[in-house]
Amino acid sequence: NTFEITKLENGYYSIINTATGKALELTNGYSNLADPVCLFNKNGSIPQQWEIRKTDNGYALIVRCSGMAAGVAEGLAGNGNIITQNYYTGEAYQIWNIVTPESLSMVQCKVIHYKEKLDGTYSKADEVIYQKKPGAKITPATKKYTGFTAPEKKTVKVKADGSTVVKYYYTRNSYKLTWDFAGGKASGTYTKGTVKYGASITAPTPTKAGYTFKGWDIEVPTKMPANDVTIKATWKAKTNTKYTVEHYKQKTDGTYPATASESESFKGKTNASVTPEVKTYKGFTSSEVQTVKIKGDGSLVVKYYYTRNSYKLTWDFAGGTAKGSYTSGKVKYGAKITAPVPTRDGYAFTGWDKTVAEKMPAKNVTYKATWRKLSQGEQVEAFVKRFYVIILDRPAESKGLNDWTNSLLSKKKTGADVAAGFINSQEFQSKKMSDEEYLNKLYLAFFDREPDKAGYDSWMRELKNGKSRDYVLGGFINSTEFNNLCKKYGIRTGGY
Repeated sequence: NTFEITKLENGYYSIINTATGKALELTNGYSNLADPVCLFNKNGSIPQQWEIRKTDNGYALIVRCSGMAAGVAEGLAGNGNIITQNYYTGEAYQIWNIVTPESLSMVQCKVIHYKEKLDGTYSKADEVIYQKKPGAKITPATKKYTGFTAPEKKTVKVKADGSTVVKYYYTRNSYKLTWDFAGGKASGTYTKGTVKYGASITAPTPTKAGYTFKGWDIEVPTKMPANDVTIKATWKAKTNTKYTVEHYKQKTDGTYPATASESESFKGKTNASVTPEVKTYKGFTSSEVQTVKIKGDGSLVVKYYYTRNSYKLTWDFAGGTAKGSYTSGKVKYGAKITAPVPTRDGYAFTGWDKTVAEKMPAKNVTYKATWRKLSQGEQVEAFVKRFYVIILDRPAESKGLNDWTNSLLSKKKTGADVAAGFINSQEFQSKKMSDEEYLNKLYLAFFDREPDKAGYDSWMRELKNGKSRDYVLGGFINSTEFNNLCKKYGIRTGGY
């Protein structure tokens, strides 16, 4: 069982049995699987030429003519087993030790490689046996395993008893697993974040409002690969996603209602652009149309605001006048209309040329006063009624009204007599008015106006300086303004 190995000029080797001088040969140079290897007379033929290939744990003998490796048939370890050729796989039964005279003194040295399991423990992955001289220092090579980080190499001294064992532990790598839901979301338990190589992957079930899940952009691996992975969801937009259009009409005070004046519901394709139509409302200006995209969760609400128009309201008093508060000028459509109460010297107001609307219509409108000329008796009666309302703060009773009116018409009394009669009446005196209140009454009753500051201040100084109210009354009755008031009603002024 001793052979002499000689390197040939062509780089191959001849392997000669030293006991018989015969060469190791592939029988008849066949290229069939399981053809036997035998000893044959040395002739230098191709079936007797071998490639000796170095491996991690020994040598492989490759015959030149077939390119196959010599190995123990069926990998059996018993005596008498034959040697056959087969495809080289690196299995132990195809690996040979070449023992030189020098190596007879060598001892065995084991290198065992362990890979980390998913639970953090380690299991044996490979074992390599070396023949080394006792006492020699060796630094076995580490292996490359996909998804693992190799340890630092170790240098050890070979023990003479062959018990040297070098153990290498390979750490299982972790990689980042990212799920891109593309605007969606997922709940529940699924694999994500930092994941160990080879760990099982549980995919999420994503959802996205307004969309149907189509799948992932790549095939989801069952186990974590040796690289970072990002997996993105793909979606199909639904075509029945709800959206709402609300219409708000401006109120007469310029604000808008909290609740829409009118609301409409529609359906469309998620994320599609839509341009809902605005409406036309009488008396309103429509807002600009909006182009928006439909939200997948159905929350899109398009709000249209309609400005309430204003129109011109004109009162034609036809020679009369009006005091107090009433609606006029630019008025918003639908606003309440308060009509004025016009007056005209010598005339009675008979109404407007057309019915006054309760609310402002959607157009400009003019109302014209109509009048009837008063008779002398009606004018005088109106003069007397003023004093009842202004001085006594009440409507006239029939007897008193008739007495005063007849006295003025018969010229038995003058305007001064009527004015003084009301001011000096027990009913008025019982009101016990302050000087300020007294003056305000005189201005309104005798001058038909509010007091001017200069005149008012002047009369107040007179009263504070000791002048009587009767003195002040005489000043008002004998004034030009009171004289003009009496003339307006067609009565004599008189004096006080």
